[in-house]
Amino acid sequence: MSDVWASIEENHQEFFSLWGKQVDLEAGILLHNRNFSEDPLFNHVARIRTNASGFRALLDRSTGIFNSNQTRSCVYISPLTEPKDLEEFLLKSRFQLYDNLTVMQYSALENQPNLRGAQTAEIEIRTSSAKEVADWCTAYAQSFEITSSWLKEVEKKCGEVQADPRVRLL
Repeated sequence: MSDVWASIEENHQEFFSLWGKQVDLEAGILLHNRNFSEDPLFNHVARIRTNASGFRALLDRSTGIFNSNQTRSCVYISPLTEPKDLEEFLLKSRFQLYDNLTVMQYSALENQPNLRGAQTAEIEIRTSSAKEVADWCTAYAQSFEITSSWLKEVEKKCGEVQADPRVRLL
């Protein structure tokens, strides 16, 4: 299961690094975007691998960056996070639980899940062209209830990532 979590953490980091800046803090990675200051998903420390005293130093350093960006300090915890008692420490330090990540893995190895139920409408999935980025951003913002004040930043970031050959906006 740790391979699955390692893959999830890597995907998490790669996805959110597309939307902001990434800072390697040695004991963890800090992801931030001042334009999305209200959302901890875009502003947090992740991939934490340290001991208790190392985490205190990491927290001090990351808090300084968050304060300079006028964002709240947030921490992403996975089953791979070290130290293991980090959540307890953070709760005692006046952090509060924001969200839980639920990950489900298909357990049957012999075939893939049939996601086309008899009552499911056909869905066309295609890669968006550069001309369609604004439409993609509007659909994204509406799908995830993103505030209109973020739309310019979403469009800017989508324009940047659309130019990356590893990324496809579907």
